[in-house]
Amino acid sequence: MLPFWPLLATQQEVRVGYEPFAGLQVAVNGVAVVRGSSFDYTAPGSGKSLYSSRWAPKDVSRLPDGTIRVRYSGDNGNAIGTHEFKQTLTGLTAHYEFRWRGEGEAIVQNVIALVWAPAVCHGDIKFGGDFGAPFLKPTPGDWDARKLGGPTSSIDFESQLARIAVDVRGQTVALYDARNYEQDWAKSGCLFWMGRKGMRVAQGQTLEMTAEWRFEPKLMSQPNAFATDLTSETVPNASIPVKNDFAKLFPPKESQPSGDWLTLAPLAAPSEDSRRLSELLKKRWVLTDDVGAELAVTRDGSPVPEEGFEVAVSRSGVRIKARDEAGVTNALQFLADRAEIRGGNLALPCGTFRDWPTVKWRGVHLFSGADTLDFQSRLASNVLAPLRFNHVLVQCERTIWDAVQGPPKSGFMQRPDLKRLFEMYREKGIVPVPLIQSFGHMDWLLDGQHRDLAVNPEIPYTLDGRKGPARDLISSVWREAIELLAPEAVHFGLDETDMRGMPDDPTLADRIWSALVPELFSLARSLKVRPMLWGDMMLSAGEGADATHAKSLDSAESKRRTLPKTATVFDWHYLNTDETSKFKSLKLWSDLGLKSVAASWWRPRNIRAHTMAAVSNGTGTLQTTWAGYQTTEQSVFSEPNQFAAYVLAADYAWTGRTDQPASLGYDSLDLVKRMLWGTPSPLRPLPGQTWAPKDTFIRTTRIGGLLFNLFAPVGLQTPLSGEGTTGHSELVFGVRTSGGQVALAMDCIGWEREGEPVAQLVSQFSDGSETNREVLYGADVRAPEDDRPTLRTDSVEGVAAVRCGTTPGKQLVRIKVVGVGQTAGVRVHGVTSW
Repeated sequence: MLPFWPLLATQQEVRVGYEPFAGLQVAVNGVAVVRGSSFDYTAPGSGKSLYSSRWAPKDVSRLPDGTIRVRYSGDNGNAIGTHEFKQTLTGLTAHYEFRWRGEGEAIVQNVIALVWAPAVCHGDIKFGGDFGAPFLKPTPGDWDARKLGGPTSSIDFESQLARIAVDVRGQTVALYDARNYEQDWAKSGCLFWMGRKGMRVAQGQTLEMTAEWRFEPKLMSQPNAFATDLTSETVPNASIPVKNDFAKLFPPKESQPSGDWLTLAPLAAPSEDSRRLSELLKKRWVLTDDVGAELAVTRDGSPVPEEGFEVAVSRSGVRIKARDEAGVTNALQFLADRAEIRGGNLALPCGTFRDWPTVKWRGVHLFSGADTLDFQSRLASNVLAPLRFNHVLVQCERTIWDAVQGPPKSGFMQRPDLKRLFEMYREKGIVPVPLIQSFGHMDWLLDGQHRDLAVNPEIPYTLDGRKGPARDLISSVWREAIELLAPEAVHFGLDETDMRGMPDDPTLADRIWSALVPELFSLARSLKVRPMLWGDMMLSAGEGADATHAKSLDSAESKRRTLPKTATVFDWHYLNTDETSKFKSLKLWSDLGLKSVAASWWRPRNIRAHTMAAVSNGTGTLQTTWAGYQTTEQSVFSEPNQFAAYVLAADYAWTGRTDQPASLGYDSLDLVKRMLWGTPSPLRPLPGQTWAPKDTFIRTTRIGGLLFNLFAPVGLQTPLSGEGTTGHSELVFGVRTSGGQVALAMDCIGWEREGEPVAQLVSQFSDGSETNREVLYGADVRAPEDDRPTLRTDSVEGVAAVRCGTTPGKQLVRIKVVGVGQTAGVRVHGVTSW
């Protein structure tokens, strides 16, 4: 990124920069107001991308007078132009030039700014001098419904942070609300889209436009610290049990309930299986002892298929029959999921229950990476295994391979950690399969000193498999991976192989396939592993629901003829439909004598219909996860719906049921968050104290299982709103309590990025010791206008219950709230202890 230069050198109130693939960056009083820009050329009619600044290379330089100059040349030199961002005394002048040298015409879209919405939405807006409607709440719906104003030649924001005015010449612009919009560029921030779509530029023509920005930053007073001692009120039900929706998962195929209940009790000498059940129960409920039932387990006499079980529950105990260890594990999880509170104790429903999987091969696709090992261990233990997945497809090309020369790259995994990751999955009874992209999506290998092995070194995306050194290098990586990981099968990728940077030669990708892919299959045969691959490049238009990327039927058929009968095709289709007939390509693979796996994305109707098609065709299922290049806790914060989809995928694949997602009776995101971050529920109401400053009580509310007496919120300073400017530098609450747990009712004014730290909770004890708890946006708290659920906490009407760090046996004397960053404006509404 070019370094920011100060617009006003003496006060340094405004700074401007440019990132090559993200675009314009403007910070006002240290607040990033403009968080990107972009421009695109597309073909009229088809919408095919001809050039995109988000992925194509550009020449970005800074001139002696501070002007930032961006030059680009794409689509074989057909899309060219120069953009300049020049400093002025009052703001910024941006001049854009779009030229087209190709045949016919191109459609240009110019996003002049992605404006961070919280910086401007707590104020007024004018379009062409006329006031626009308030826009604190996100606009729902499709793109057209999200228009806030325009087209216009001027937009003025009057916010607490600054007055920001934009005047446009040569074209007009519109403003759209991109908050909660399902596009990759929109998901990472809380943004307003400002720009112009649909500009036509003919061959040999140049289209120009200019934007004049004026910034008038506003000053804030120095904040003071806030401190007060809270008074308490004793209540008999500070914490109460929470509902158990896990019992709605995986309804057994055969169920004969008796209507009676088996009360679980402490076990004097629990067996190993009884201890396993007790540990599962402790994840959901507050239990001080090994609580369970007398278990009689038979591991080789089940009348049901592999992984299935028969469970018979009576008042005298539990009998489990299973054919294999996986069946026993699934039976124990079945029992843990169905435990309920009866008269203040845990109990199991009596009866006989039989269950087994409808789909045999049930997997999840995710990414390895430098920071994934600990989180994926928790994901496997708390989510994947309880959801009865038996395979995991680990996309692991971003590993520091010995075969790949050059310095280690950021985010890449160490070989020993990757080996431990695979061993961990096997210990959980989940079979890991390595996926290493070996044709397209090759920036992991080619974006460095191996660019000469790319089809297009300027866009290092496709490996040129016609070159012997290219084939040798990817083969060396695979030999190393197989020796390290000892897998039963390997996945070569091979999807979207000609998506970027390919010359105008419709048969080139097929010729490379013929040179490269048979050699990969030969390698798999020699190393005695089963080959796997994505199927999109072997399907032509009309042969599948979507993702049919072969250029022609001849191209698709020629690639299919290269497949050995041992290959498994992962047939990915993400169409959100109720029509199972759309997924007809599963039958195509079956007719060719090949195994296939139906790979779905997070869209609920897509998962349901695709799984139904898999059941009909006797194939496996895979839930894909496209949430960055590492699957970490931050991935869940950024893309929670992709992980909530694990519940639906597991349920549909195991049960084979056809109910619509809305009628299943549970919230899949709520179940995942409780598996990953939930705290055990008490079996009965627990007494405690609610805390508030004297004479400031407003109302009583319950958040999750916790009771709060809410008071007028006390917050940290933020420049985003009038209330926020009167906030404080830190908050200190005197709370004297011993040995129990404490939670704060919290929210924040600023809508931040998912997973971004916004505060530290510091618990201070009478002996001088402290504990710290980081508060993250989205995970723990949200802004009032952001109505999505928090992930690590429970929330009601935008206020979340955030637990503090406590230490058994120590007396808590105060809780300090310290801000992280200057924009969140974290607020406290109440305190409770129990």
